[in-house]
Amino acid sequence: MSLAALTLAACLAAGTPPAVAILIDDIGYQPGADLAALGLPGAYSYAVLPHGPHGARFVAAARALRRDSLLHLPMEAERRNELLGPDALMHDMSDAALGQAFSAALASVPAVVGINNHMGSRLTGESRPMEVLARQLAAQPGLFFVDSRTTARTVAASTMRKRGVPTLERDVFLDNQRRPTAIRRQLATLVARAKRHGYALGIGHPYRETLAVLHAWRPAADEVRLVPVSSLLGKVDGVVTPVNTLPPCTTSPRGG
Repeated sequence: MSLAALTLAACLAAGTPPAVAILIDDIGYQPGADLAALGLPGAYSYAVLPHGPHGARFVAAARALRRDSLLHLPMEAERRNELLGPDALMHDMSDAALGQAFSAALASVPAVVGINNHMGSRLTGESRPMEVLARQLAAQPGLFFVDSRTTARTVAASTMRKRGVPTLERDVFLDNQRRPTAIRRQLATLVARAKRHGYALGIGHPYRETLAVLHAWRPAADEVRLVPVSSLLGKVDGVVTPVNTLPPCTTSPRGG
């Protein structure tokens, strides 16, 4: 039997259902949609774009509900870079400029528990800028990184781990297609992955269709538990470690 299967069997025997975390991206610029996302029932997590007109207030409201907020850090894509917004990380920036952009973006969204990439299909595939970002994050104890995996060529997660940055990777995008039937199908895929591996991480957006599907979803009916993204990280001997090295039912929660 595989390690994942043994871990899952042990957790089920202990009465702990598999863990599902869902991160809602692109928060900070659309008050109506953002508040609707915050109104989802359960431990949803949120990725907040830098310099949004109400991003900092959103993070404060999410913290009051004991929900995770991450900085949704803009990174250069293969196309449509006009959508990136301010303080985007670009491949032709110097190391110093990359660090300054990251610091400014982080300062604009205080009290986040982690970082994930907004777009980034080009930048996350390039070693130098990811190494610069990894060094920056390694100097910020308490922050973790989520690789949204917007390209199969990503080196973001592997680079972060080499620098000792706690790192997770997206398993399923929920709403690349905005049809409710497609979103429900992706949600079922996420649940199935959690049942195979003991946990799974999904990413969605504050689309009307996505929020409607999630409002209607009942994790208990699918025999999984909805958890904050940060709870997919555990601590071993004081070192934060990705949950896939630990039994999910014995990990220690961290973050807000």
